[in-house]
Amino acid sequence: MQRSGLAFAGAQLTLEAWKRGEVPDTENDGILMAQEVGTMDLKDTWLVVLSACDTGIGEARNGEGVLGLRRGFVQAGAQNLLMTLWPISDRWSVEIMKAFYEKAMASGDAPQAMADVQAEWLSKLRKEKGVLIAARIAGPFVLSTRGRQSTK
Repeated sequence: MQRSGLAFAGAQLTLEAWKRGEVPDTENDGILMAQEVGTMDLKDTWLVVLSACDTGIGEARNGEGVLGLRRGFVQAGAQNLLMTLWPISDRWSVEIMKAFYEKAMASGDAPQAMADVQAEWLSKLRKEKGVLIAARIAGPFVLSTRGRQSTK
């Protein structure tokens, strides 16, 4: 859980400090590790969206499953977590995310909203760009769910 995280403002300074053998204060280092996420209280959080590339990737360990950001958010209590499994251009990501948010907020059902949006985009893009490009653009989004899936 120390090998998966998110980099925010200040992360570059932390990486440079690590290279010098220094250990910055973890409270404000610009890096949020999966282990830190697991200690958060997100039990009433209906939806977490990690809108960046490769946020659904983790390290597989025998007997422990996949260790990564997803596990941290599950431990913290997030009910629905949207991640990506590979890079996607900002152009397409913005359009797909807008469609997802509209459907999810209208229906209160994040998993179904993502399934519907991906199906629509796969169909549309397959006609315009072919099946391989369609899958690369609409396919990286994965919604992990636990607990209450709907707000309604």
